[in-house]
Amino acid sequence: MKKILLMLVALVATVTISAKDGEEMEGWQKSFTPVANADDLAGIHTAVAGDGSVYASTTYSQTFSFAGKPVTDPEGLLSSCVVKYDAEGNEKWSVTFVGKCQIHALTADADGTLYLAGQTQDIQVVCTDASMKHYEINNPTSDPWGDGPQIDAYSAFIAKIGADGLVQVIKTISPVANAEMQSSGLYYPLEGDIYLRPNKISLYGEKVYVAANYQGDVPEIKWSGSFLNVFDFMYMDNKCAGVFSLNKDDLGTPDNEAYVCNSEPVSYSQYYPEAIDFVVQDNKVYMAFIGFGNLTVKNNTTSKAFEFATTDDESGNKEHGLVLVPLAELDKAVKFGAAMHDKDAIPYKLTGATIANSNCIMAGTFYGNFPLDNSVTKEVNTSFVASIKMSDCSVNWTTVSPVEAEASCMVVTGEEIKASTNAANYTIQ
Repeated sequence: MKKILLMLVALVATVTISAKDGEEMEGWQKSFTPVANADDLAGIHTAVAGDGSVYASTTYSQTFSFAGKPVTDPEGLLSSCVVKYDAEGNEKWSVTFVGKCQIHALTADADGTLYLAGQTQDIQVVCTDASMKHYEINNPTSDPWGDGPQIDAYSAFIAKIGADGLVQVIKTISPVANAEMQSSGLYYPLEGDIYLRPNKISLYGEKVYVAANYQGDVPEIKWSGSFLNVFDFMYMDNKCAGVFSLNKDDLGTPDNEAYVCNSEPVSYSQYYPEAIDFVVQDNKVYMAFIGFGNLTVKNNTTSKAFEFATTDDESGNKEHGLVLVPLAELDKAVKFGAAMHDKDAIPYKLTGATIANSNCIMAGTFYGNFPLDNSVTKEVNTSFVASIKMSDCSVNWTTVSPVEAEASCMVVTGEEIKASTNAANYTIQ
């Protein structure tokens, strides 16, 4: 029997330990106020270490106190921070990232070492750890018009922070504009057109694995982008996504696991992956993505193309299919197709995929036809939880929310799957 608890997530920047349905809550609850305007609240993530310590990240735009110390005043900038509570809920330390940036993923090792992945959108972001030591994170800049530097690309940063709140290493990875587009004279990028934005970080063995969306090329991890020819008038970047790895000890030797993008480097059609997630089992990385059009997955030695149905008429109908692919064995990928529909304006989402009992448990949001069960069609944003058998990528079971809801996160604990959405609480057994 599977038991799935779908719960409303409390206000962000609040750490909550909930009880099972029908039981009194045990644990603790803490909160702080990092922003004056709720619209500025973003980058909300938590991670739990082996000793029960809890880490939480958020954006912040005002001074607040944590662990008896004032958090560095960002002077109105929408900066980011991560804080630590011990297993009893006592405030331990904060680490700040002052400058426009956002933390997109957290994970913690058994010894309490924290790994985080984020993106900076400022010329410089200054990280201050618990010992008040400063670290600079810089975006690539240029001065094409002679009136001051402008940001050429939004970079990703991966930080390793000890259980004591001291930064051990920060790794910055920067994308670049495609050289062919730059030399064409038909490319006019705006700030933010070239970016590397992480969305998940995970540990396995001696590696750190990161999933990210990107535009442009990322030479350091061997990622090529794709771009569009817009009526022979101009070129523009197209969206791509992938998974890369780094050494766990020093965040060195970044390398491509695989990436997915438009099958044609230059194309008139804007095809791209809409959502991406991954899991690692037995030293093998499995990537899941939802996309449309003609997409190709590439690892360091080979590639595999996938076709999703589209129409050339004015209906706008597209197939939004889901693919589960072992990144070292692309020929064993499995595609879950879906009927075409015109609901492509609604964002698809995959979140929290994990391994449990040799199955991949994944959660997400879809709209229209459900790729994992074509008998299900929804006219509103709908969250789901599904179990995929890793041995042959077949579907064990799926559970779809009966109400409009978007997935936010999922945790598997023993025989329970706890998935949060933006809907009211309900329980399925």
